[in-house]
Parts: sequence; C-alpha cells; structure tokens
Amino acid sequence: MTRKAVTETIRICKDRNVLKEYLLGREKEVMTIIMSLFDDERIMESFIRSERYEETKEKCS
Repeated sequence: MTRKAVTETIRICKDRNVLKEYLLGREKEVMTIIMSLFDDERIMESFIRSERYEETKEKCS
C-alpha cells in the first residue's frame, strides 16, 4: 500500500511539473529514500508502543 502511494505521489509530481526533471533522473533513488523513511517511522512507532506497554505492565504489577 505504501509503495503504491509513493509511486502515485511521484507520478502526480511529474504530471504537475514539480521536480519533474529531478524525478525523471532519480525516481528509483527517491522511491528508496521515501520507503526507508516510512520503514524507520514504523520501527519507531513499534518501539514506542512496546515501551508504553512495558511501562503499563510494570505499573500494574
């Protein structure tokens, strides 16, 4: 789902002439960077949820 959204966003940018020349030459690189950022964000969110769960668990003990 995320990859499809990123691909569509890049397509829209090219269609609207937003960074079009840059994206034409570096679309794959941009895709890799954006996907990496999404992955990092998911990892951080998972870590935060885990920490909160552990804190709640400790408080209830």
